[in-house]
Amino acid sequence: TQSTWGNLVCWAMMIKAIILGLVCVLASATPVNDIDKYVAPKTIIARETPLVTKYLSHAHRASLNFACNVERITVTPNFENFDFKIEDPVSQVELEDHLGEVTNIEWAHVLQSSFGSTDPRGQERQLGTLGGDLGEFLLVLNAIEKETNQNFTDAQVLQRFKRYLTVMSKDKFYFDIDLDAIANLKKACNCPQLNIADPPDSKKPVLRNSTHEAASQGNDLFKRLLQDPEKFQVRKELVIAVIDSFFEVMWQKADPLHRRIRFVLLKGPLAPKGFIIVKTPGYCNAQLLAPLISPELCQKQMGMYHGDAAVLLRTEIAGVLLYKNPDDKNAVVLKANALSADWLKLVVDSTALPVYTVSFEQIA
Repeated sequence: TQSTWGNLVCWAMMIKAIILGLVCVLASATPVNDIDKYVAPKTIIARETPLVTKYLSHAHRASLNFACNVERITVTPNFENFDFKIEDPVSQVELEDHLGEVTNIEWAHVLQSSFGSTDPRGQERQLGTLGGDLGEFLLVLNAIEKETNQNFTDAQVLQRFKRYLTVMSKDKFYFDIDLDAIANLKKACNCPQLNIADPPDSKKPVLRNSTHEAASQGNDLFKRLLQDPEKFQVRKELVIAVIDSFFEVMWQKADPLHRRIRFVLLKGPLAPKGFIIVKTPGYCNAQLLAPLISPELCQKQMGMYHGDAAVLLRTEIAGVLLYKNPDDKNAVVLKANALSADWLKLVVDSTALPVYTVSFEQIA
């Protein structure tokens, strides 16, 4: 009803107002486990001085370093699982040169930015997380199920996905696919000229079923989740419901919400040479700012994970999904943080690439 949607918009505005307070709670309660060996540099505590976030108009309103006073970038290598047989991996010197001077770093307003996946097939500076925006949406739903001991139905997942798209702070919601997955979908529906973003209605049922296969996913996280959901502590039915909801909204061209979808085709071979974990200080997180980094380094691909920034996105998603039960939000975000740490550990432990933690810091 009109009243219900009005309440949703009000709640969305309240979320932005209280998220600064939640940052401190979340940072202090983030779970500690084996993933700490990958993110050893600790997040810097926010100073007790007022900081003001300044914005520019439209797309670049949060670019460059307006209020986040960062003075150095520290690169910490971890070669625990590194296979020295990998040809031409990203070196620490190359990464430091790629990052450049700290004053030249471009910053993004986290809640006004789409999160890409950790797939490195791109050149644009970006924020990255496991699965992109859709991976974080799934993560929060999974945390809600575990905290409430109640499973979502397919209809409830779709309804909540539409709710978030309606009131989210950013303009576009990100998910990706690659050419191999497209080829599998074309084979499934016998459609050599398939446009997966707008297929014929007669082909949608078979395509929907095909997206439930790992081979039809170009997104690394969703491929892993479909192959072994138990390892990631998530119901396969929930993973499928989230995938179905994404395609349902994208395919419904009569629904204005489909314009909020950003579906990216990843081209070229996947040949990562490193994995980067980005850490930002608490006072940058409090201003909702995170550094944008290109995943391409002299034609070398690097997976990019902005874990601190992703906490802010989870907080917004949880606030929207739990607008009728705001008292449950903190527990859900903390649960989502714990699950994300487990997911990241599984991904990092499975790679033979060099792993680097890139910490943006202020000199004490």
